[in-house]
Amino acid sequence: MYAFQQQAFRHQTTHTPRTATNGIRFSQNCPLQPHYPHMQRQPHMQALGRSTPLQIADEIETTGCQVFTEDKCGKVEPAAFEKSVFMSITEDGSKLVDTVGISYIKTSETLSLIISDSRRDPNSSDLANNEESARKLPQVLFGRSPIDPIVKMQQMGVPWSHPSCPFVKLAVVVLVENDAGHILLTRRARRMRSFPGAWVLPGGHVDDADTSLEAAACREVEEETGLILLKETLELVGCWESSFPAAEVCLALAPPRAAHHAIMLCYHATAAPASVSNLHLQADEVDFAVWVPPAVLCDCLGDWEQDHVTEPQLESVMGGGADCTEHGTGGGGEGDILRGDIGGINVRKASDGSSADVMEPDRVDIGLLSGVYPNSVGEGIGRAHSFILSHFLTRPQTKKPKL
Repeated sequence: MYAFQQQAFRHQTTHTPRTATNGIRFSQNCPLQPHYPHMQRQPHMQALGRSTPLQIADEIETTGCQVFTEDKCGKVEPAAFEKSVFMSITEDGSKLVDTVGISYIKTSETLSLIISDSRRDPNSSDLANNEESARKLPQVLFGRSPIDPIVKMQQMGVPWSHPSCPFVKLAVVVLVENDAGHILLTRRARRMRSFPGAWVLPGGHVDDADTSLEAAACREVEEETGLILLKETLELVGCWESSFPAAEVCLALAPPRAAHHAIMLCYHATAAPASVSNLHLQADEVDFAVWVPPAVLCDCLGDWEQDHVTEPQLESVMGGGADCTEHGTGGGGEGDILRGDIGGINVRKASDGSSADVMEPDRVDIGLLSGVYPNSVGEGIGRAHSFILSHFLTRPQTKKPKL
């Protein structure tokens, strides 16, 4: 569900800034001062995962679930739509991956994410969180695309036309495993306006009604696939800065602008066994789903760091049909050949001409999943999801902290 709230709230006070428990300090001179309208009614605001105070500015404004950044001096500001969150943290336009601290604010109205620079300046008088506290935050990989349009336009100094809601939104996806350790990939329906035909992890935007990021993850997976996640298995494995359309499209608009800017958090979780056998796809958004063995998935992954799309030779798409164990070993680079197919669930229109969607077992050619989206047949695994999967499948087998 990629619908999100766009209603803005505003509230002014005349008293001195307050301090909320378990948090960080907001900048008094923030150009976009975020507001939590419940603050008069509720004396405490949770910033989960933290142990030091949070000072709230006199006037704060928000449009629902959004993203904040915390620099190495402890100053927190709303992430602006026209600026790269990744670059504001790393200050390095050449990097694609970094490690950041993650926490989030839960209010009676909404959720907001805080992405923190892990490199603290111990000499700063503006420091709200000491270095030890910062190290205790859940640390995750933070990635961005090498063709990120926000970064390109920011580096070019292009003037912006803001969307109706000029804040960075918040989304979640889930790397779902079954009892056999196979990972669920879903294909975005061809009718979707963005990334039609891409193979992705299930997920979507965080809604104001979600009580936690974990709750948002569980809700999205259940809505899209019918799967129930075992909540005790949820763990945060990474995040990604997402923006589109391509820079060339953004620059061609008059005035130049992007349509989407969000931070996508990725969780890992195990599906409840009873729900795996009752996979039910949300046909408006998903038209195919497959449980992919890790070894096959490793060979399907393309190089997400390349600024151009590369994919294996899709010989199997042209009619090659071997057993699905006959997959290549090159990790999705040029010249690899992936053969075979794999079982899943397909969504098709009813043969009687009705508007009902029919779900039935089907098989999909492995070649369609291969490489970074869009591959030569318009499918492949989304770049952000390739980033998450490539790091997850090669990481040491140790649990990461929950958020």
